[in-house]
Amino acid sequence: MKQMLAWAAGAAGAILIAIGAWLAFVYSGVYDVAASREHSALTEWTLETISERSIARRAGDLPAPLPSDEASLLHGLEHYRAMCAMCHGAPGVDRNELAEGLTPRPPRLQRAAAGWTDAELFWITKHGIKSTGMPAFGVTHDDESLLQIVALVRRLPDMTAEEYAELVGALEVSDTPGHDHAPGTLPHVHAPASGSR
Repeated sequence: MKQMLAWAAGAAGAILIAIGAWLAFVYSGVYDVAASREHSALTEWTLETISERSIARRAGDLPAPLPSDEASLLHGLEHYRAMCAMCHGAPGVDRNELAEGLTPRPPRLQRAAAGWTDAELFWITKHGIKSTGMPAFGVTHDDESLLQIVALVRRLPDMTAEEYAELVGALEVSDTPGHDHAPGTLPHVHAPASGSR
């Protein structure tokens, strides 16, 4: 019994010391939070791992299949250009100055999208990621619009700069008053298998 009490007291003491050390670190101001400096390798690994595991745990299933029709692709492009391209870039389009000053730097979705499932991309787009600059677009957009964005993002890895520019041109033409977009006139872009990671 004495041995168990001694062990419990030792464990409680170790926990209190760890809490005290953590609070001392937090209040010391030693950790540099300047966005002009990268996180340490350990901090970056910790934050990325927490984020990846959290998203994988919560993503679940898509509320509906990703749309593949041309109108949805254009709607997804419209939202992507307005809200995403400035930080994530696009084929032939670089990120803007705002994104270059963020830490962590937003990933280029033309490359990074392949690392996420459709459901994970949807969850990220809808709920955002804390302390990264990635907002929760579910606050301002319905699921249909978010699925259109994800459908566009899913195509980015296989899209050339020329194909992206053609899509942008088709979007601008379709926004012209009195113009009805004819089916089959969008550039042909192969969509990867749904749910690929």
